[in-house]
Amino acid sequence: GTQDFAIGAGSFTITGSNAVLPGAGLANVYGVIRGAGLSGANITITDFGSRDAILFTDTTESAGTSHFNTIGADGFGGTQITLTDRTVVDLVGIGASAFTTLAGANGVIGVLG
Repeated sequence: GTQDFAIGAGSFTITGSNAVLPGAGLANVYGVIRGAGLSGANITITDFGSRDAILFTDTTESAGTSHFNTIGADGFGGTQITLTDRTVVDLVGIGASAFTTLAGANGVIGVLG
């Protein structure tokens, strides 16, 4: 089934699972929680793929207080996302042009592989 990850402050490397049956929806959902006292995280997600999603929220699961700064190539075939609170998210396994952004009231609130 789908794996859900809630990620706050700190530095993390996470490898999701691809062991989800075809047609079962998303494989991995990464919730990156931003808000007071949670700035500057360094997150690496390996094997990010076409059935994965990242949602950027605050602690109440509303649109987060930080916003997307840049989304681009990381120089190694993956994607790097930076947020205005100095959080950096590296997506290993997917190029910047291969995913869809999700728009919200505060700009981009997530990405789909």
